[in-house]
Amino acid sequence: MKKLIAVLLLSGMFGVLSVASVVAQSDGGTEPTTASSVVDASLPWGAQRILAAKVPAEFNETLDKMLAEGEGKIIGGQREVLAWEGNYKSRSKAEDIKTELQTSFRKEGWQYETAAGEGKIEFFTLIKEGAAKRAVLGFFAANEEVFVCALIEIRKAGGAALTDSRAASGDGIGAGSIVGKWFRTTGGSTIDWTGKTTLKGGEDFTFQFFADGTLEYTRKKEILNVMQCRINSQENARGRYTLNGRSLTIDLGAMRSVGTNSCNSKENYNKTLGDSTMTVQIRIKQMEDITRPDKPYTMCFDGNEVCYEKVTN
Repeated sequence: MKKLIAVLLLSGMFGVLSVASVVAQSDGGTEPTTASSVVDASLPWGAQRILAAKVPAEFNETLDKMLAEGEGKIIGGQREVLAWEGNYKSRSKAEDIKTELQTSFRKEGWQYETAAGEGKIEFFTLIKEGAAKRAVLGFFAANEEVFVCALIEIRKAGGAALTDSRAASGDGIGAGSIVGKWFRTTGGSTIDWTGKTTLKGGEDFTFQFFADGTLEYTRKKEILNVMQCRINSQENARGRYTLNGRSLTIDLGAMRSVGTNSCNSKENYNKTLGDSTMTVQIRIKQMEDITRPDKPYTMCFDGNEVCYEKVTN
C-alpha cells in the first residue's frame, strides 16, 4: 500500500472537498445515521451517510485503488462513506472522532490496524475473526469543515468468503428453507434518569420470501435527536428472487421512499427509486446462543457480512 500512498492521499483530499459540498446541500445527498451499515458499529453523534448516488467519484476511486493492492486476489463488497460537519481547524477535534470510531469498532469485535497515513488522512484495516472471517478496508480524512470515514468490505475473488477452519456446520440451504419473513435491527436509544427516551436511532430491515419466488423488502428508520426532533423514513419494494445452492439473486422493482422530519417539514419527501438487483452468497443455520434457547434460524449474506433472523409465529 505504501507505493500508492501519494496518489491515495491526493485523491482522498479532493474527495473530502467534494463531500463538504455534498453535506452542505439540502437535496437529499445525505441521511442521518447512528450505526455503520458495513461494520454494525455505533457512530459518534452527528453522523451523516452520503447516499450512494452522491458519493464523490474521488472516494470510490480511492477505495478501488485500495482494492487494487490485492492484485486481483480480493474484490469489494458493501461500501459506505460517513461524514461529520464541524470546525476541524484544530486537529484535536478530528482526533476525538477518530478515537471514538476506533473504540466503537473494537467494541463490535473488530481488530483495528493503521496501514499508512499522513497529516489528516489515515488508511486502516479492520479484521473480525469468527466462523466466517470478515475484513474491511477504510480511511479517515478531514479538512477544516468535515471529517470523513470511508469503508469497504472485502472478500476473496471468485465470491469465496474470507473463512477460516472454524466454519460452522449444519447449514440449511434449499428452496423451502428461505421462505418466510427475516429481519435485522441496528441502533439503540438513550434514557435519562426519569425514564424518558432522550436519544434514539435505529433501522429495521425486513425481507419476506414467498414460495412462488416473489418477495417484499422493507426498511424503516427512526431517529429522535437531541432537539427531540423525530426523523423517520421508510422504503418498500416488491420483486422476485432465485436461489441456486448458496447463491441468492434478488431483483427489486421500483421502491417507494417516504421520509418525515417533525422539526422541519421542508425535509419531508415521498419519492420513487429505481429498480435494483443484487446477488449474494448466503448461509442459513440455527443460532447457538445460551441467551436464545429458542434457537432461531439466521440467514447471513456474503459470509456473515449481514445477518437476518427468521420470524417464528
